[in-house]
Amino acid sequence: MQRRCITTPSGVLTSETTFFLADSPTPTEKLIKDLREDFAKLRHLWRMPTGYTTESAAIQKKTLNGEYAFGTQICPPGFQNWMNLVQGGIEPLVIAEYEYPELLEEWREADESILMRQCEMIIDSGMFDYVLLGASGLVTLASPKLFDKYAFPTIQKITRLCRQAGMPTMLHSCGKEQYVIE
Repeated sequence: MQRRCITTPSGVLTSETTFFLADSPTPTEKLIKDLREDFAKLRHLWRMPTGYTTESAAIQKKTLNGEYAFGTQICPPGFQNWMNLVQGGIEPLVIAEYEYPELLEEWREADESILMRQCEMIIDSGMFDYVLLGASGLVTLASPKLFDKYAFPTIQKITRLCRQAGMPTMLHSCGKEQYVIE
């Protein structure tokens, strides 16, 4: 069992991962127990990237000998990612969508700001041939309406920024891809 404790100016967040024999690591306690109560603590985890280290990427890219495209990934905001931090997964996020959507919108805006800066650094590095926008269950783990509200605006902005830089993007989404395509 691995325990993690993060002390913020607003209080402590804890999580626990259990490593069962012959199984993947399993989160048995997530950082956010009560979204409304822990939101002030969560805000302290949002940090704007200040640098981008490409040494390990350069080593990986070198092994490809220029024969293959070399990319990296950015995960758009939304339930498909947030559920990994919130105890109970999707259910408390759905409740938050109805009871205090302003918190989820603030979370989306913070994620988007961080991701846009990350994308700028990826482009500036000159290291990558493409950006994968990866998010398993973009629509399946939420709904078309929630995809449009939380993930799609960021996907559009990242895609636009990459296109202006001449860098292609790809989108990965398990599940209800047809909605995303439309």
